[in-house]
Amino acid sequence: MLLKNLSHFVLVVVFCGCNVGAQNSEDLLDEVTGSVSSSVGSVSSSLGPKSSVSAFTSTLLEKVERSDILKDVFDLSGIDSSGFINFFTKTAEKFARVQRFGVTATRLIKSTVSQIVEEYSDLLTSPNLKNVLFNSMAEYLSSEDKLNLENASSLAESTAETLEGIAKRSVRNNRPESKLKALSEGLDQFMDLAGITLEEHGPDLWLQLVNDIQSARKD
Repeated sequence: MLLKNLSHFVLVVVFCGCNVGAQNSEDLLDEVTGSVSSSVGSVSSSLGPKSSVSAFTSTLLEKVERSDILKDVFDLSGIDSSGFINFFTKTAEKFARVQRFGVTATRLIKSTVSQIVEEYSDLLTSPNLKNVLFNSMAEYLSSEDKLNLENASSLAESTAETLEGIAKRSVRNNRPESKLKALSEGLDQFMDLAGITLEEHGPDLWLQLVNDIQSARKD
């Protein structure tokens, strides 16, 4: 149970970079873990029409398959566990320093990131990761009434074009970990394109993704 709570703490910090508003690491941990079930539940229970979700997901997947640059950035098979651990640890520690969570938060991060990477290693390097990611993005937007049949395809195309530009600029052939940075930046830009903010929507979006990853592993 403790590992699960710490895992959610680190996952939210790593993927959201959001200002949860807690004053110290223990408050943050309590607030994050206390909201996991309710946040994911509210997102999953308010999904909109599946047709707009399918339109967004299929369009984005098609764009990836047609672009060598996008296919490459989603190919994370060249990143070993230490690469994931280093990237996620540095990202989470940077956030912890900015928010002044102190030594306790840093220790929690360092002690759990490696366990999280080990637990999710099969999906982190799987070609199916992008399917889970795109579906989570679409379902969350639908739940927020930000996705419909009129804008699904165009938003997917804009997201693909933006990510392709980021990948061209930042991915280095001799540094496979640079793909993680490009994907992280691309998701930030996706939120801007969709008209949602990282501060307000980041936690729920990433909790939706975590929930979908957990579900994908069970299937």
